[in-house]
Amino acid sequence: MLSALARWAVPLTGSPFAGAAAERSNTPETGGRAPGLHQPRLDLHRRVSVSIFTAGSPLTRQVRIMKRHGLEVTSQTLWKQLDVIARDLQPVYDALREYILGHSHGVVGLDQTGWKRLTKKDKTTPYQMWCLTAPAAVLHAIKDDKSADTMVELLGDFTGTLVVDMATTHFAGARDGPGDIILAACWAHAFRKFRDAAPNHPDAIQIMNWISQLYDLDAKAEGDVAERARIRKEESAEVLKEMKEFLMKLPVLRSLDYGKAAQYVIGHWQELTRFLHDPHIPLDNNATERGIRGPVVYGSLCITSSCAWNRESSIVATGPTRVLAA
Repeated sequence: MLSALARWAVPLTGSPFAGAAAERSNTPETGGRAPGLHQPRLDLHRRVSVSIFTAGSPLTRQVRIMKRHGLEVTSQTLWKQLDVIARDLQPVYDALREYILGHSHGVVGLDQTGWKRLTKKDKTTPYQMWCLTAPAAVLHAIKDDKSADTMVELLGDFTGTLVVDMATTHFAGARDGPGDIILAACWAHAFRKFRDAAPNHPDAIQIMNWISQLYDLDAKAEGDVAERARIRKEESAEVLKEMKEFLMKLPVLRSLDYGKAAQYVIGHWQELTRFLHDPHIPLDNNATERGIRGPVVYGSLCITSSCAWNRESSIVATGPTRVLAA
C-alpha cells in the first residue's frame, strides 16, 4: 500500500504550504499520523487537488486511475485529502479576503449564483456562492442564502464602491452594513438589454453604439489611471449626455423590451455614471461574472457534503491550489 502511495504521490519540495502542512500532520486534529507516513499522504493531498482544480479530473476518475497503479481508495477518501489541504490553505483564503476588501482602491465587484444543496431534506433551495473581485484577485464563499444580512456579514466593515447588478438585495446590504457603501451599476447588463430588444426595435442599436463608445474611450487610456480619469470627465461625459437626452425623449411603452431597457438605464442613471468620478470603477462587472464560473465547474468534479465545513472546503481549496501546481 505504501509503495503504491509513494509512486502516485508527487513531491512537495518548494511548496509554500509544505511546512505548515507537515506541522499539521502529527497534530491530534489530523489524527496524530505516525512519523514517516505523513509525507506521502501530504503528497497525495497535492496530487488530488491539482488533478481536480487544474486538470479537471473528477474524484471518481482519479479512483480508477489510482486503482490501475495498485492503489485502492474511495472517492470519499480523496475528498478527505481535499478537506485537509483546504484547512491548511485557510490562512491564504482569509488573507485574500482582507486584500480584496482593504487594498482595492475602495472598489470591489460582487455577484452570487446558486450552489447545489445535497441534503435529503431540502434539495430545492440552493446555497448561494458569493464572489468578490478586485484587480488580479477573486474570492468565493458559499452561504445559506443571498440575503442582505449575508451580504453585510461577507463585507464586514468595508467602505467603498461595490460594482453589482441592481438587485434589491444589494441596495439593502449597502444600506444596512456598518460601512459607507455606494453602488455602481454594470454597463454590460444595460448593453445586453438593448441587444435583446434590437431585432424588433432598430433604434436600440444607437444606444448600443453609445455604450460601445464608452468602452472605446476607456481603451484609449491604455491602462493609465490619470488619463482614464481625464477622458471620462471630458469625453465619456459628453457621450452620456447625448445618450440621456435621446432616452428621455423615447415614446416607447415600458411593457416592450426596448422600453424596459430604456427604463433600466434611466432608473439607474446615478449608479451607471459612478465611473465618471472614479477612474478605478470599471464600466461593468464582467470580471466578477467570469470569476464565478470556476467553482461552478469544479463543484461538479468532487463529492460535496451538506455540512458547512465541507461545502466551504472546495471553495477554500480552489484558488490557492493553483499555487501548489506552480
